[in-house]
Amino acid sequence: MITGVRRAFAAILLGTLSVPLIAQDAEYTVTTEHYAVHAANNRDDARDVARRLEAFLELYNRQFRFPLEELDAPLAVRLFDSRSRYAAYLESRIGDTSSDFVYLHYSDPRRRELVGYSGNGIPERSLIHHSFVQYLRAFVPASPLWIREGFAVYFAQSRYDRGFDRAVYEENLAWLDTLKAMVRGESSRPWIAWDNLLVMSPTDAQATADSFYPQAWGLVSFLMNDENSGINRLAWDSISALDPEHSLQENSEAVYRNAFRWEDRQELQERFTDYVTSRRTFAEWVSTGIDRYGRNDRDGAEQAMVTALQLRSDHHVPFYYLGLINYDRENFETAAYYYEQALEQTNSPAPILYALGVNAIADERPEDAREYLESVPPEDSRVKEEAEELLHRLSATGSR
Repeated sequence: MITGVRRAFAAILLGTLSVPLIAQDAEYTVTTEHYAVHAANNRDDARDVARRLEAFLELYNRQFRFPLEELDAPLAVRLFDSRSRYAAYLESRIGDTSSDFVYLHYSDPRRRELVGYSGNGIPERSLIHHSFVQYLRAFVPASPLWIREGFAVYFAQSRYDRGFDRAVYEENLAWLDTLKAMVRGESSRPWIAWDNLLVMSPTDAQATADSFYPQAWGLVSFLMNDENSGINRLAWDSISALDPEHSLQENSEAVYRNAFRWEDRQELQERFTDYVTSRRTFAEWVSTGIDRYGRNDRDGAEQAMVTALQLRSDHHVPFYYLGLINYDRENFETAAYYYEQALEQTNSPAPILYALGVNAIADERPEDAREYLESVPPEDSRVKEEAEELLHRLSATGSR
């Protein structure tokens, strides 16, 4: 069984693989401008995945700007709602199984497809990672591996906004702590020299996957986000150097020659190290915000929590603290907004409902306060007791 980051290399090594094609009964096919999604028994799954993929394709192409109109045929996607059928399908092609999406790449474009199991819902990170690989290889079958896998991880935290039918980029910092330890020499993962990373073969990348993935993502993140426009230019020059007719070695050498050849390696490493060590994860920004709030630094806490939300908008803690900050400032309407946002993102609503009740009392909305406080679930006994005490006070003061 291929596990962890090494699973992705199974598809990388499939470039010239030829195996008998085993048909799946596809009762439903949903065709969009750029995709043909086949599903065995669920048309809704096919439609949902097709919409998501079109949105993510637009997100990818904002950076790469490939001529989408030149696609010879829609990109093929096959969904299974039977785990056993999906496992058998993968076994017949790569000799292994997976619970996530896998992109199967063949020398014959007609056989290339993104396949996945949708029986437990759509694993979005996996869908993004492998759909990006499918997108890139549709235009450049053999791009340098740091570009292919680095950008796949770079996009993986993005999300689909169903209301606006669009993909929203959110930064993926899953490898940041690992990379920080590597650049500081505090990790057992060996450092891959720049010159080797830029021209790495699939075999070498698979052998050093524990180091390759954080470094590939780190290089892409550095090139895309560094404040120096000359560093950003390396990303665009790398993409521009890709040729769909070239081999992996030829494209790797072209990127090296056109983008990196004249860069001072020591200076590049120093800038990269400064960039990585200066970055903070979502958890670090939240921790900073809580610390600043505890020291009555409301402005500093607000800045930290807003930054945390820019990295991850689906966690209740930053919203909750932004509610507290605005309550302290007597911006009760804004505080209520942030508390409501926090409520949507949590499975432990008691403290937030209590905060909404306190905020409504301060805003002279006793009936709203009563509704919030009465809604505090009994599972959190301490908060429930405090809510009951406030309700008793509301009744004692005659608030109706």
